[in-house]
Amino acid sequence: MAIILTYLLKVQDFPRSVLIMSVALISITFVFMAGAKEILVDYMLARGYNTLNVVIVGAGKVGTMLAQEIQKRPGLGLRVAGFLDDLKVNQTISKI
Repeated sequence: MAIILTYLLKVQDFPRSVLIMSVALISITFVFMAGAKEILVDYMLARGYNTLNVVIVGAGKVGTMLAQEIQKRPGLGLRVAGFLDDLKVNQTISKI
């Protein structure tokens, strides 16, 4: 807000070029920081930091496909702990 007021009020002894360059540099910095944060979060999730353990209900075809999709995308931050299925009583929780 102060930058806009300084520009519109034409404050003496303050060059507008400094204002314009400041806005440009701040914008570039914000874009760079957002990209760096995304890369860092993806890197940490892919290496197992701050992951959530999930249990898939149903060990059939759909449950297996879901587990495979989760394993293909480590950036989601999910780790399949096992399956729950009432049809396979002796293997209630099974690892993939």
